[in-house]
Amino acid sequence: MAARGSAVCRLGSFAVKPGGRLFSQSQSVAAACTAEQLAEKIRAQKQQKTPKQEVPKDPVLRRVQELVQLTQQLQRVHPNVLAKALKQGILYQNKEIVVINKPYGLPVHGGPGVKICITDVLPILAKMLDGMNAKPLHLCHRLDKETTGVMVLARDQDTADRIHHFFRTRQVEKKYWAICIGEPESPDGLVNIPIMEKEVESHQSHFKMTVAPNYRVSHEDGKMFKIRQHRDAQKAVTRYRILSSASSCSLLELQPVTGVKHQLRVHLAYGLGCPILGDHKYSHWSKLAPQDLSICNVGGLLLF
Repeated sequence: MAARGSAVCRLGSFAVKPGGRLFSQSQSVAAACTAEQLAEKIRAQKQQKTPKQEVPKDPVLRRVQELVQLTQQLQRVHPNVLAKALKQGILYQNKEIVVINKPYGLPVHGGPGVKICITDVLPILAKMLDGMNAKPLHLCHRLDKETTGVMVLARDQDTADRIHHFFRTRQVEKKYWAICIGEPESPDGLVNIPIMEKEVESHQSHFKMTVAPNYRVSHEDGKMFKIRQHRDAQKAVTRYRILSSASSCSLLELQPVTGVKHQLRVHLAYGLGCPILGDHKYSHWSKLAPQDLSICNVGGLLLF
């Protein structure tokens, strides 16, 4: 008896191939069933249409949905597609530099769970701008994955070195906008508190940056006294200004004078008591957990 799709004769509980080899019928049937089941599963997955997400009527929620979708798409696109998207977001360019608008959710460097990043597509972007013989562009600084904003790329190593020097010597003025929970007591000011990395000992043991102030307040009489600076503490200075506030949130303009790791997040959360909205790491000290804040509380703030 010929089997489907192959010249195989079956004898009893065994099948004989044209070459004369025997193999168990039960094994072949099991394999066939498995293959049929797999084929059906693949067909079902292809036929299954992903339900369309309902578009929110609220413009704030609609923008949030767009950003989330963009983040997911950027991790799945081909490098050429990402390079083209960065090219469309160019803000300025000349013979020395290219200034791009870094999208939300796109990492600058690779790492665990990162499928594609900006450094991966710099050679492709350079060729799109200057032809196939173009040299790769050079990163001059970095931004966090969740941060959007201006990024400067250099066309050659000498230019990149000069711009690196400008950043190191604080000749570049950087400003950030951040939505924070709560509102600082003063409408503007300077946070000058050293920062250091410390291990958090809890059920979720982890490391995070924290403030290491030079002064403390006595619990007995309420007087301020100076303490010895920790040897691992780094000087950290941040200027801030309230741009707008509504309900339980505020929009701050931040200007880092120094460049310590996670400086803005730490100064806002532990210096001013106003953590950045969505910052699960620095909203609490002893745990890593999302903030408990309804999106409706920031609706009026984003539409100013």
